Amino acid sequence: MTLTSDRAVEQAIAQHADEAFLVLLTISHDTLKEPFRFVRNRTRVVSRGNEFLASHFEIELPGDSDEVPKAVITVANVDRRIGQTLQSLVTPPKCLIELVLGSTPDIVERAWDQFELLEVTWDAFTVQGTLTRRTYWDEPWPFIRVTPARFPGLFA
Repeated sequence: MTLTSDRAVEQAIAQHADEAFLVLLTISHDTLKEPFRFVRNRTRVVSRGNEFLASHFEIELPGDSDEVPKAVITVANVDRRIGQTLQSLVTPPKCLIELVLGSTPDIVERAWDQFELLEVTWDAFTVQGTLTRRTYWDEPWPFIRVTPARFPGLFA
């Protein structure tokens, strides 16, 4: 894992760190007026002008392997609007995971972006889903061929 600042590296390798790393989670979609923003912390955090609501969520950060990055996330269902909104979406929402130090929340030490939230389930207490990136090598190739049989209007 590559961290941005020297202070973050010191805290990561210290035997007894004196400040915490905070995980910021942003769930966004083109149809949402405002993204859902959460921080794994006991109090809310403002980072770069955006307010992140304090929430307990479990996440296994993606590794640096050669495989497609994947994580499973479980967020406390603190607001019924979360489950209702996710249920109403036709396409998967985008997720951004950021790691910051508690003392400098405006400096992103590490970010994982371009994730899609798939396989979402929820109940009264939690919302759970899989975060993964789209793999274009699974798409059929060649995609759709433009032929007279498929697109007769183009060849009229």
